[in-house]
Amino acid sequence: MRTKLFVLIFTFSLGCASAPKVRDVELDFPTPEEWTAAENPPGEIRDVWWEDFGEPDLTRVVEMALIQNYDLLAAATRVDCSQPPSRW
Repeated sequence: MRTKLFVLIFTFSLGCASAPKVRDVELDFPTPEEWTAAENPPGEIRDVWWEDFGEPDLTRVVEMALIQNYDLLAAATRVDCSQPPSRW
């Protein structure tokens, strides 16, 4: 039994180790001038930046996702709890 298990593990390990090399692909496409961004965007980015698109459907979907994303809510709660209380 141990021999079969060893052969099985060795076979899978050998298969992963002998994977073909991945070559980098270089794309030679010009970037349109209107796609370049300013180094320092004007103003600050709002917390509700998706509202700047003026799409009510997008706003509805993002707000629904924020409300129903319990992982995100738990992470935000952990961040809030990790912050020391302010000294005013």
